[in-house]
Amino acid sequence: MDEPALMSAPSGEETALLAAFMGDEGLPPRFADLARSLHLPLARRVGDWARTRGRTPLVVGICGPQGAGKSTLTLLLTQLLKTQGLRTANLSIDDLYLPREARERLARTVHPLLQTRGFRARTIRRWAWRCWMRWGAPALSPCPASTRPPTIPRHR
Repeated sequence: MDEPALMSAPSGEETALLAAFMGDEGLPPRFADLARSLHLPLARRVGDWARTRGRTPLVVGICGPQGAGKSTLTLLLTQLLKTQGLRTANLSIDDLYLPREARERLARTVHPLLQTRGFRARTIRRWAWRCWMRWGAPALSPCPASTRPPTIPRHR
C-alpha cells in the first residue's frame, strides 16, 4: 500500500469501530485524531505486511514506558486487523505475571521480593521470547496453554 492510501480517510467500518472502541474504553474525543494519524495507518501497514507473508506469521512487537498507551494501541490494532480478515494473538508481559495473591504467597514462602512483578521480569522475558520465536517459526506450533515460565530457585 502506498503512503497516501495509508493516510486515507477511515472507512465507514473503521469509523464505527473507532467510535465504539473509544466509548468502551472511556477515551476522550481527542483520541480520534491520534487514532486517525497513528493507529489506522499502522493497522493498514501491518495488514499489508501480513498479507505479503502468506502463511508465515508476522510478529509485531510494541514497547514503551508505563502509561504510554501500549495496551490501548494493541487492543485497537487487533480490532482493526480483524476487520481486514486477519487473525491476531496478543501477548503482554502483564499476562505473564502471577496474580497478586500468588505473588504474596511466594513472598511469604520463598523470598519477599517475589511479591513485586519486576523481580521475575528477566526470566519471564526469556520465556516469552521463546514463545514468540515459536509463533514466528512456521514449522513449530505456538506455546501450549499449559506451558509455564521457568521456576525461580528458592532464596537461602
